[in-house]
Amino acid sequence: MSSIVLAAVGNLATSTISVSGVWIGVVWVAFVLLAAPVVLETTRAGASVENGRKPVQRPSGGLAGRWYGPDSDWLRDSRAMLLTGIAVTLAVTVTLAVSQPAMPPASPDAVPEAGDAARISCPIESGPLTLAVSGRQGSPGFVMDSDVEQFVRKVIDRPEQTGPVSLVTIDGRPGLAKRVTAKQLTANGAAHDESVQLLLGTLKSDAAAVRAVFPEADLLGALDTAARSNKPQNSGTIIAFDSGLSTTGGVKFDSTTTIDADAKDLLQHLDAAGYLPDLSGITVVFVGLGETSPPQDPLRPAQRKHLSNLWEAVARHAGAQCVATVDEPAQVGVPLGVPPVRSVHIPPPPQAAASGADDSFVLSTNGELQFLPESAKFENPTAAAQALESIAKAISGPGVRQATITGTTADIGSKNLQRSLSAARARAVADLLVQAGVPADRMTTRGVGSDFPEYVPDHSPGGTPLPGPAQQNRTVRIDLVRS
Repeated sequence: MSSIVLAAVGNLATSTISVSGVWIGVVWVAFVLLAAPVVLETTRAGASVENGRKPVQRPSGGLAGRWYGPDSDWLRDSRAMLLTGIAVTLAVTVTLAVSQPAMPPASPDAVPEAGDAARISCPIESGPLTLAVSGRQGSPGFVMDSDVEQFVRKVIDRPEQTGPVSLVTIDGRPGLAKRVTAKQLTANGAAHDESVQLLLGTLKSDAAAVRAVFPEADLLGALDTAARSNKPQNSGTIIAFDSGLSTTGGVKFDSTTTIDADAKDLLQHLDAAGYLPDLSGITVVFVGLGETSPPQDPLRPAQRKHLSNLWEAVARHAGAQCVATVDEPAQVGVPLGVPPVRSVHIPPPPQAAASGADDSFVLSTNGELQFLPESAKFENPTAAAQALESIAKAISGPGVRQATITGTTADIGSKNLQRSLSAARARAVADLLVQAGVPADRMTTRGVGSDFPEYVPDHSPGGTPLPGPAQQNRTVRIDLVRS
């Protein structure tokens, strides 16, 4: 009996510790130490009676005599004591357990997040794994951080994983650099873990050795090459390590497609030109978008965010079942001895740039002042408010009697819609200026759509919007009238 009771108490204590922590364990250990002598003596006494002998007398001296001896006034029945102790201990256990915060069950495929930044929210998928690596000028050297490494490890370690593990070069003519291995891992135990680690190490070292062969950079073409290497399974994972500043191919950041282009314009352009790859059923993870290395100029935070949004939109529009972006800071280790890549123009911050007269300003709605497609909402209202601080000071300055804020748009949609949208965006700017301290009665707003003298043609001969010129036509213009 004693062994059964003590074993049950021990098992319950162990499970309780795992749920509620050390304090509950301390309560149970104390109970076991106090109850064990009673259990043993009760058992011995019962055995003596069953054998026809007198019950064994409890000790009268020492600690046991004071607590459990025959002269104890507060505890004369050891069995009652045991039941009381169990009841009290269970009550304390329940109280402590309820007070502990609930812990969610761990998912075997969960990938941790770092701080507030979303890391890799996509599920782990079976099928081929392809790393698209730049190894080119203007983009940082290859680095796989701990979160990405854990994600890759889980991809190659899925029991049903049978696809190949491949490397694709991101340059002017993306191609298959190496097919590292098919899935051939030792079945179980330490040997299995060692084979996974060996495959992961080989993959990382081979990826770090990838170098561009052809001039320029075509990330969209690299996604297409990676997707075709996953055929015919229409599944698997592509992880692209690149700045995202493509200079050739379907997404070529130049005067036609700028990095501040509207996502909807870009997708229409790619559809019309037939550049979209087939990413159906594939998980796509971008690492390091917007991170650069010399001679490419760096991007500001708002520009990096917008560039990430563009590539995520492209991947989803191409059919990817899940898209994630890992914000990986640029690392030291720029690839040397690689072909040249044209530097992409990075628009300056939307400061109060003079247009003609000193009292007229043109604000390009890019970067910090980027609006959501077909909307008067800013992508980043906080960044927009900070960017308008210098404008607010100019309008609030001495001698300024009135400020006229005019919104313009690309020639997309009906003229009425263009005027309505441009007027709403002018009001959005005015609202932020009011928050910055500009008197509301000092400003008037209006929208003219695409009917303004500086309008530039923003459609191709086939009628498809050109992302670069269309974005150039999206402005907010401020004219000051002095007293």
